Amino acid sequence: ALIFIKKNNISGLINGPISKKNFLKGNYPGITEYLAKKTKTKNFAMLIYNQELSVSPATTHLPIKEVHKHLSVNKLLMQIDLIKKFYKKRIKKDCSIAITGLNPHCESNYKDSEEKNIIIPTIKIAKRKYQKIYGPLSADSLFMINNRNKFNVIIGMYHDQVLGPIKSIYNFKAIKGDDLIARDELGTLIQNTIIRRLDPKQKVLTKALEKSDGRSVGPIAKNLKDSLK
Repeated sequence: ALIFIKKNNISGLINGPISKKNFLKGNYPGITEYLAKKTKTKNFAMLIYNQELSVSPATTHLPIKEVHKHLSVNKLLMQIDLIKKFYKKRIKKDCSIAITGLNPHCESNYKDSEEKNIIIPTIKIAKRKYQKIYGPLSADSLFMINNRNKFNVIIGMYHDQVLGPIKSIYNFKAIKGDDLIARDELGTLIQNTIIRRLDPKQKVLTKALEKSDGRSVGPIAKNLKDSLK
């Protein structure tokens, strides 16, 4: 599959569940990093896409105790930049992005916090370049319907902070496990579904996806196709 990807002969990569222990053998946190390494991609981010609301964790498959060590202003700015460019090029819109804090209620009892040292400075810099950047916002209320409806994308600081809510809200209507890898001039690689171009004639793909978990994903594929025209 990677050979075909490198030749740009495919629209995307579909992969089923994998055993991180047996397949990645501790060399990569997840399939996102594995694909980034194999495609020599320096800047990448995970994006779980839904027409109404997408989410993107700043860190992927890391233990909670390790998350704060992997946050930085440069990393968050890169993520914002990738998502903004992706939406502009593929979705044809200027997306509004909400950014969560790391600590409960975006605050800490300690003198310093990730909000003060990393997240707030990131947002201030991002606002100089882009419009529609908001935060930091507390994740405990951000996904309430009247709050989440204000945004296209929510960037969270760790995996379950945003993936738990998005899967609870949209179930299988969220494109589960999509990894956005942007490279060169935002050539994109999305795993688990077709993102670059969905051909209505690709009925075999749709049937294969339907068989993968016993559920019909036809409407999901159609919505994604329509949104990317």
